[in-house]
Amino acid sequence: MIFRSPIIPLISLLTVGVAYAVSLSIIALLANYWNFPFSNFTQVFLVVILFGIGTDYNILLFTRFKEELAKTNHVLKAIQNTYRTAGKTVLLSSSSVLIGFTVLYFSKFTLYQSVSGIAIGICVLLGVLMTLNPFFMALLGFKLFWPSKAISGHTENKLWGGFLAKNAFARPIVGIIFACILTVPFIYHYSGELNYNDLVEIDDKYESKQAISLIEKHYEPGMSAPATLVIQQKESLASTDYLRALDELTGIIANTPGVAKVYSPTRPEGERIADLYVNEQANTLKGGVRRSTGGCRFHSKRTTGCHQAIIGRTRCQWCPKFN
Repeated sequence: MIFRSPIIPLISLLTVGVAYAVSLSIIALLANYWNFPFSNFTQVFLVVILFGIGTDYNILLFTRFKEELAKTNHVLKAIQNTYRTAGKTVLLSSSSVLIGFTVLYFSKFTLYQSVSGIAIGICVLLGVLMTLNPFFMALLGFKLFWPSKAISGHTENKLWGGFLAKNAFARPIVGIIFACILTVPFIYHYSGELNYNDLVEIDDKYESKQAISLIEKHYEPGMSAPATLVIQQKESLASTDYLRALDELTGIIANTPGVAKVYSPTRPEGERIADLYVNEQANTLKGGVRRSTGGCRFHSKRTTGCHQAIIGRTRCQWCPKFN
């Protein structure tokens, strides 16, 4: 809509897409071989930031290129003038974003550290804007703005420049009051409640949202997307001491408010297995010793003869009870 051309949007998406693919590959290699912080938010932020600022920078560069073409009527000179002016603006603008995401690497919160990978994406994006964009400018030249035949410079928008900007500058108090009035509905409808459920932002009409809601209706909310706690240890955890520590940790987490169930090596179904604990094993051993000596645990008489096994227990011949 800005350039009235179907070619420039394709070129813009192509260049930013290349920057995204290359930067994501670099981040993945760093995470694999150098333990670079990575999370599921890294890819999401990478898409949002690169396609956001990448599109803005492309609009700036192509707009300037169009203006220089109208002035010089020469493709190479227009490219030189574009990057001498708008190119410098892109570098200065992106530097602040680059510094901001780079600083996040020094955060103590791992989730924030993982977002620092966006700084790598911005560096790759700058490299693409300084190489691929001039290539397409030189290759296509005036054809970039097809089907427009008349190449003219950027004209001032009457709504923004002629009315809104002029009146906001001339009457700043009125502009501030008008802006405050526009924010009243948003402030009125703001609940102020902190909610970690991302599903509230998705409309109920989508089948994926309906499926998760169905799971939450019959199971615990975390069943569809459980949180996983990974413990890294050089030694094998398949030992008595480590399994006991894991079971104690499982019990602590299970008693935490908001936790429905915890699965672990000692509790594969989320519940304690009684046969694994010493108390239950001692009771089993105690009952076995009594049965082997022929004694009944309900009286002092010794039983003799054959005993009838019923449901894993032994009937005493002197009383109707079962051992």
